[in-house]
Amino acid sequence: MKQGEEIAKIEQAFESHTKLDDERFTAIQNTLNLIKENHLAHIEKSLNNIENDFIKVKTNQEWQLKFFWIIATGVLGALVTAISTLLK
Repeated sequence: MKQGEEIAKIEQAFESHTKLDDERFTAIQNTLNLIKENHLAHIEKSLNNIENDFIKVKTNQEWQLKFFWIIATGVLGALVTAISTLLK
């Protein structure tokens, strides 16, 4: 009889432990889901902000490049004019 009682105690402890583990794993899974839901929206928003900033920087660089080429063309034209004037 004692052996049967000990086996029943062990089985009860095992079931209790398994149930407690299931509850813990469920709590962990719920916490992970909550973190994913909350932070994915922030990450998406941040990525959109970064993309918009990148577009602004790219646009600014394009204007700088166009300005550079206008100045470079003008300087080159003035240099050719000065050299041709000196050679005459």
